Amino acid sequence: MLLIGGEEAWAIAGDADKVRLNREEDSYKQEMLRLEKDLTELESTVEELRGNVINRKTRVNMSDVENMALILSKSSKTVADLKVRFPSLQEGMKGLLASEMEKVVREEKFLKEEPERLESALRRCKKLTGTLVTLKRLASVQEQRLPPSATPESRLSPTMGLGGDSDTPITPPAHGKAYLDRRFPDRWIGRGGPIAWPPRSPDLNPLDFYLWGHLKSLVYSSPVPDLESLQNRIVACPEDIHNTPGVWDRFRRSMRHRYEVCIQAGGGHFEHLL
Repeated sequence: MLLIGGEEAWAIAGDADKVRLNREEDSYKQEMLRLEKDLTELESTVEELRGNVINRKTRVNMSDVENMALILSKSSKTVADLKVRFPSLQEGMKGLLASEMEKVVREEKFLKEEPERLESALRRCKKLTGTLVTLKRLASVQEQRLPPSATPESRLSPTMGLGGDSDTPITPPAHGKAYLDRRFPDRWIGRGGPIAWPPRSPDLNPLDFYLWGHLKSLVYSSPVPDLESLQNRIVACPEDIHNTPGVWDRFRRSMRHRYEVCIQAGGGHFEHLL
């Protein structure tokens, strides 16, 4: 409120100065117009009288000369007064023009930068929306818990649930299989599971060659103190991957390269060619 009030006060003061300066300018210009008119008429009268005297058409009348001298004296005083007033008016007009130019520059800058500010605000809103969605998912995950029969060591095992980038399929323990059967009936992949692990995968699945390994490295970038921390990291890290600058460009380039190498290898193993 104080800032707004201060800006309004400056605006009012600036408008008052502008009005005063405009009045001074109008007064100066009007007096200058009258001066130029008086001088033009006086010059015409003097020149006419001079011509008549030279041609002996008339005699010089002293009162006429004195009247013309009086007009000239008045005009001279007006010139002197305007000459004194002009520097102040000049400085005021320069200041006003500078202020107006600054205003124009500010408005041009506003018109140029405002679209980007709006786009930036929109990007921030989208990012916040994604983060809030992630937090909502995290809240949903935290409401669920693994079976009590699962030990903390098996819950926090790096080879449990994130896949990894090893060529050897993961064999979950018996209690893990039971949980997967209950939680994902007929839908989980693994040795001894309802869906067999592909024996000769061409490594073209982005979940295999990129996401699980990268997600695992982020989740276990530092020691995991407890189960809740592990769950929080698993939910939050995909959002970090999604917001990483340039991640999708690198991903597309990697996919294209893998397709090309796979074609060169005739559909066979090609990891040694990458």
